[in-house]
Amino acid sequence: MDRCEKLRDNLYCVELLTGSITPVKEHIAQIFYIVNNTDNSEFIGNEALQMITQFGKTEYHFCGRHSELWQRIFNDTALKIYPTDSEKVITRKYESTEKFADELSSVLQERYFVPTDFYLIYDDEEMYRQVVGMTE
Repeated sequence: MDRCEKLRDNLYCVELLTGSITPVKEHIAQIFYIVNNTDNSEFIGNEALQMITQFGKTEYHFCGRHSELWQRIFNDTALKIYPTDSEKVITRKYESTEKFADELSSVLQERYFVPTDFYLIYDDEEMYRQVVGMTE
């Protein structure tokens, strides 16, 4: 697979450990993470730092066995980067694959005033295929 694969007009997918994404200037982004296998706090902290630094204050959605850990580390990292800013990074954790896929479907159908890109980053290919299947 390419490092970043385009699934639709504004939806891209990336494998967590081997892929890479670059923000598009003057676009906003929403990032959806499937995190069933990755629970290394140092790795997650580095990912959070890189993503929040690159994409700024955006929405990060988490689903999978380690979503609570990911959400906590992203929140902690955001507080370090933006300690006094009231408009913090938004993180959401989903208890089920269905709710996660529903949210992805919902945001893909919305109309935005600013060009918006959506990234689905995953560490579990089977769950990734389930989510993509639910959004078609």
